[in-house]
Amino acid sequence: MTHSIFLEERKSRERDYHNFIRGTEVQRDPPTKKHYTSNAKYYSVHGLQVQAVEQWWSENLPGRTVLDYCCGNGKFSIDMAHHQPGRIVGIDISDVSVTNSRSLVEQNGLSHLCEFHVMDAEETGFADNTFDVVNERGVLHHLDLERAYAEIARILKPEGAAICQEAVRHNPIIQLYRRMTPHLRTACEVDHILGKKEIRLA
Repeated sequence: MTHSIFLEERKSRERDYHNFIRGTEVQRDPPTKKHYTSNAKYYSVHGLQVQAVEQWWSENLPGRTVLDYCCGNGKFSIDMAHHQPGRIVGIDISDVSVTNSRSLVEQNGLSHLCEFHVMDAEETGFADNTFDVVNERGVLHHLDLERAYAEIARILKPEGAAICQEAVRHNPIIQLYRRMTPHLRTACEVDHILGKKEIRLA
């Protein structure tokens, strides 16, 4: 299998998985939804990190053009909208996620501020130097890091900034948990998690 074919198959699996877990079949059936979101209860440990990010947003988002990089269902776009950005653009490889994001911002009266597109995060199609801020949360370990880093750098303005939140692989208990819960992630994602080497690559 050539590298390019592998990349396309990986992206296809990511799209199909996230279309499934964010689609109506899962979201409208409580037991099924609980099965696929059983790790959500652990996210509270990131409380201090989330506070730090929100403080950064308050200082750096006002008036800026922001990319919600792999936006999921649009929650973080809603959160960022409270910090007076000039414009938020969300992208995701999952068309279901983009549809959900558009619906969410419409429900919150923010369609004038936020827009969403189905797009490959490793090859977005945006012009060089488009964004003041790229916001990423829990996405890089789904991607080819060299391609993602290069694309983020390309579409950021020279004075722009990317803010990223990622799980890291240094905790063996977390690594064991990831391997014991394959239904919570794609096969490519299980061992593809950032360490010091990957962080330095940025």
